[in-house]
Amino acid sequence: MIPEGAHFACGLIRNPQEYAPVRAAMHGTESLREAARYLVGAGVGCDTLGDGETPNLDLRRAFARHNRGRVATSAALKLWGVAFIA
Repeated sequence: MIPEGAHFACGLIRNPQEYAPVRAAMHGTESLREAARYLVGAGVGCDTLGDGETPNLDLRRAFARHNRGRVATSAALKLWGVAFIA
């Protein structure tokens, strides 16, 4: 998480080239952004819990619906250079 005004944003989405410069050069910054958006469930809600925060079960269900399956997840992880292990 990176500070963005009074809020925070995901650094992997905002600046993927800072975390994976070689992959950004190989696949493009926007491709890495899209993969990161998918993997963290951007638009579904933040998956990070603050200290003492109770998990939001509706959010967890929405995130599960968002996950389009193993093929999409594997493709997104591959762009980032991470292996999918089932």
